[in-house]
Amino acid sequence: MTRGLDFSELKRYAEELKKAADKDSFRDFLKRFLIENAEMVVALAKNRTPVDTGALRATWGIGDAKYQEVASLGLTQEQWNGTEVDYRNASLDIVDADGDNMKILIWNGMEYASHIEYGTPSRPDWKWANGAHMLTVAIDEVYALMPQRFQERFAAWAAERGL
Repeated sequence: MTRGLDFSELKRYAEELKKAADKDSFRDFLKRFLIENAEMVVALAKNRTPVDTGALRATWGIGDAKYQEVASLGLTQEQWNGTEVDYRNASLDIVDADGDNMKILIWNGMEYASHIEYGTPSRPDWKWANGAHMLTVAIDEVYALMPQRFQERFAAWAAERGL
């Protein structure tokens, strides 16, 4: 399944803005917008995450560097120390920008997170346990509202610059 939106008009308008605004300022706006949406995804995913010990819910995060730090621990539920990953107020550095493409990593530090997300055979009879789809649904919910939020944030950003 693929999803796509036609951003050709937005790209044309962005090209016009490049002439009128500082390119770095616009890139920072886009990074902040992406971080804001990633934080919304994590907040929604956390709310949808089933709770047994709280470890799975507490270890959602954004950004590759923080992921490397947490993932390197290889946390199992038994190894979790009870602390919650702080995913809010992230710096612009967590956005991976390659030319005009930007992306941000949303992750969970528990080794069994994908089993809860997508489902897995469960013991003792190995029947299929359906996934909770906490991240999938959260992404879909945020994605559906992104165009409207972008339009609002962009209008405010442009107005601040007299564009």
